[in-house]
Amino acid sequence: LDVVTGTSGRAGLAAVREGAVDAAFWARSLPESRMPAGVRTVRVADEPVVLAIGPKHPLAGRESVSPAELAGHRLWMPKLEPDTEWGWYYAELAQEFGMRIDPSGPAFGLEHQARIIVDSDDRGTFLGTRTPLVRPTGLGLHLIPVRRPTPVYPHWLLWREDNPHPVLPKVRDYLTARHAAEGPAADDPWLPGWA
Repeated sequence: LDVVTGTSGRAGLAAVREGAVDAAFWARSLPESRMPAGVRTVRVADEPVVLAIGPKHPLAGRESVSPAELAGHRLWMPKLEPDTEWGWYYAELAQEFGMRIDPSGPAFGLEHQARIIVDSDDRGTFLGTRTPLVRPTGLGLHLIPVRRPTPVYPHWLLWREDNPHPVLPKVRDYLTARHAAEGPAADDPWLPGWA
């Protein structure tokens, strides 16, 4: 199994369609009627997001926050690409709840971003509960659940239906079974309209 990263879900869709990769993950942003012929997709994970802030932030002592309580707060997401699924996701979330998404600044990795957030009294960011696989520790970063509703990022698996790779059906079956067994990612999920 080779793992490669791409720039967007649409790039993953193109790579699957062209046969350059066996499968890809994306946040499905096309209706079934607009999917390329022979390409299939299934939802395999729902990932709630948490608010990451430093100890000086006004919300640092909270048990949880609602998206509405984040209205006007600066959510720093350096290098957020506006024409990608995650760009569309956060744009719709921000518009619905009045959040201020700040895509400025360099993206030198999560640890760099966390260090800046920890020292700030006005910056926060969103992190998925499943990604990144390794979180910075020992920095004093506060991870606060977002609830009422809980923003959930949907992950879908893409593949070509004529792909002969013998492991692909096993991977797909494992991911869909795990997703079904996990049940809803939140009691009160928020998803963008296009998901």
